[in-house]
Amino acid sequence: MDDLQVPTDLGMRVRELTLLHEVTAILQRDELVSVADWLDQVVRAIERSWPHPDVVGVRAWLGTLEVTTPGGEALPVRHRAEFVLADDRTGAIEVAYSSDTPRVANGDRAQVLLDDVAKMFRTAVDRRLAMTALRLSERRYRSVVEQQSDLVCRFLPDTTLTFVNEACCRFFGKTRDALIGRRFIELIPDAERQATLDRIASVLQGSAPGIEEINVLMPDGTIGRLQWVNHGIGSPDGGVEELQGIGRDITARWRAEEALRQKEASLREAYDRIRSLAHRLMLAQEAERTEIARDLHDDVGQQLAALGIGLTLVESQLLDGTAAREELANLRHMAVGLAEKVRHVSHALHPGVLKHAGLSAAIAGHCEAVANQSPFAVQFEARGTFSDTPADVALCLYRAVQQALRNVAMHAGATRAWVSLVREEGRINLTIADNGRGFDVTDARARGGLGLLSIEERVHLLNGSFAIDTRVGGGSRLTISVPVTWP
Repeated sequence: MDDLQVPTDLGMRVRELTLLHEVTAILQRDELVSVADWLDQVVRAIERSWPHPDVVGVRAWLGTLEVTTPGGEALPVRHRAEFVLADDRTGAIEVAYSSDTPRVANGDRAQVLLDDVAKMFRTAVDRRLAMTALRLSERRYRSVVEQQSDLVCRFLPDTTLTFVNEACCRFFGKTRDALIGRRFIELIPDAERQATLDRIASVLQGSAPGIEEINVLMPDGTIGRLQWVNHGIGSPDGGVEELQGIGRDITARWRAEEALRQKEASLREAYDRIRSLAHRLMLAQEAERTEIARDLHDDVGQQLAALGIGLTLVESQLLDGTAAREELANLRHMAVGLAEKVRHVSHALHPGVLKHAGLSAAIAGHCEAVANQSPFAVQFEARGTFSDTPADVALCLYRAVQQALRNVAMHAGATRAWVSLVREEGRINLTIADNGRGFDVTDARARGGLGLLSIEERVHLLNGSFAIDTRVGGGSRLTISVPVTWP
């Protein structure tokens, strides 16, 4: 025969199978065998079992590794099988024959056999690389998980724990052996277990994981708090075979927030009591003002009127021009003036005009009285009808105008003041402004002035809003808005 033919007799076929079996056995040996050992043993196996009667030389290399059978260096290469590993390293296995052996045709059976051996070698090395990378990744993952301050655990759909990290053990005060195999749901307070199971069922059904806060039983019997999220771990059939939970201990923050909420509740309760007391005090104050106003009007006022009449009668019995008559005239004028002042004080204490004439007329009358008694003009404007204003709202707004204009007279040094009363849908808006010297609101509150405080408290008792816009040298504007349920 002119060319080397693929062996067809039974002996050659046996050598092929022997080579494949031996390479398989080599590549299945213990993982402690190095890749260099694998390469050397594969080369020796090819040398022993190559299905060709002539003496051959075998060379193989992988990256910087190289193995050559003795005497094969000088022989010409007849077959080559190249390969590339998963980590991009290249290699090849070559078979050389003695120089007087005719060249074997490409694609013959010997080449196919060498390609199979090279593929087996590449597959085995790639598998080892993958397993090494996986073990390294697992070690890194475990290292990261164990060093985490967050709690990490894995559990079955029935909540049986299959893994816990050190943070879990520290938090629950138990060893890993005491936790693994125990149901996670047993670490949840009884009252909250069903809700936890429902959330786990939701993850098992494919819902996206969400961060939640859960209560857990602490080693000392108290309740702890965890910020928690569950992730489903898929099974080959597309379901969820396990869950991984990651939690962060927020017990200290939660307890601090609970204590703060309790304090806030206590403060709100105290504030409500204070507001209730303030409301009762204001009602008592109004009742007392009414009583004093009635006493001034019905008693003191009447007596002053009687005194004036008596003085007039006595004055009429004296001769004109006498000193006694002039003195009685002065006393009569004083009594009349005093009676007028008592009347004004009585009206201020108990604005009966609110009941008889309504809010708008009462405020208009008060503005006119202030303008007549003060060095500044007062302009009043009303838009809307106010005769049906509820009594408590009318009294609040009237007292606000009284106090605000009193403040203007005492402190503002203004030449003009404006009062505006506007009815809107469901509200009454009151504005009192002046062009005086203005003031520092913070400083005024710090000095403990009761005027603004009394206005503000009255407004807040009606669930209204109260605002002051002022600056030193720029005048002041007091705005009040009170909700109204019209009859």
